[in-house]
Amino acid sequence: MLRTSALVRRFIFEWNAQKVAVVTPFESTLNQLYSLVHYYNPETLYVVAETDVSGSLEPLKKVLEKEGMRVPRIFMVQMRSLDLGDCVRIAEDLVLKAGIVCVSGDSAVTCVALTVAATKLKKKMCHVVPISHQLKDPFQVSKVVTVD
Repeated sequence: MLRTSALVRRFIFEWNAQKVAVVTPFESTLNQLYSLVHYYNPETLYVVAETDVSGSLEPLKKVLEKEGMRVPRIFMVQMRSLDLGDCVRIAEDLVLKAGIVCVSGDSAVTCVALTVAATKLKKKMCHVVPISHQLKDPFQVSKVVTVD
């Protein structure tokens, strides 16, 4: 009985450890989001953009479903402020919820705010290095590099 309960407890701990949340700036080709989902298999994906891009994410969801991948819960967060201090405060709130912060994307302000917040809160950071031939097909896995 004790062995069984210890085994169940271990499985629960391992399962909970796999629940990853990733914060990333929006990237218009969707290659970055696709690569992050393949690399980390997150349960939650926070996508930060200056405008509402939620409609742009449907092709990504369809491709992931078609491939049999788990489609993460995706939350869109708009960072509209031009004041970097405000952006960093918004980023800090998001970074607190995540285990991994991607610091590459389309918007320089968003990338800087997430980098500052992740550094301040000592979170794991990464960036996605796109492969040149992926311009034709964005749904190929790019290299994800961990930043120390």
